This record gives sequence, C-alpha cells and structure tokens, in this order.
Amino acid sequence: IKEYAFAPTTSSVRVGDTVTFRNLDETEHTATVAGMDALDTGTIKAGGAGRIRFTKPGRFAYLCVFHPYMKGTVVVTTP
Repeated sequence: IKEYAFAPTTSSVRVGDTVTFRNLDETEHTATVAGMDALDTGTIKAGGAGRIRFTKPGRFAYLCVFHPYMKGTVVVTTP
C-alpha cells in the first residue's frame, strides 16, 4: 500500500497462501474482502503490515474500508 493504492492491484496465489499487505503510507488502511468479515487484515497502522490467508479458490475483491476507492483483487487457484 503506497500513495493510497494497492500495488499490484491484482495478485495470484494458491490455496493456503498468505498475502501480506505492507502499509507504506502515513495513515491507516485495511484490506477487506467485501462480504467476508473473516478475510480482513484489520487496521494496518502506518509502517505496519497485515495478512490474509486464503483457504479456498476464487476471485476475491478487496478494498480499504477507510478509503473505499482503494481496490484490488486476489485470484486464488488450487495447487
């Protein structure tokens, strides 16, 4: 997370992988998968990091709840 954007905006991982979101901004952010409260980093403080482990395949759109224009997608495939 840098300059109020997720980079890359689309990532591909395998089932069971954990994605780490590093916050390089000077404000708090989240990475939250819409409609699935269990897939949420919680608040990531400036300079901090949050993680989400993906346990099933699919396309997971996420956003920052504080800045909903910040969006991204994780594509999860089976090994």
